[in-house]
Amino acid sequence: MLWYCAVCYRVQLHCQNCQALLYQVLHSSLREVHSKAEY
Repeated sequence: MLWYCAVCYRVQLHCQNCQALLYQVLHSSLREVHSKAEY
């Protein structure tokens, strides 16, 4: 899940779907990962 979210987040193809699904499941964890992945 993390790798998929990271890929979709960077490519920005289906980031919305990724956020809706994964963020609901692991909002806190993914939030930190996305924040760090941005840099």
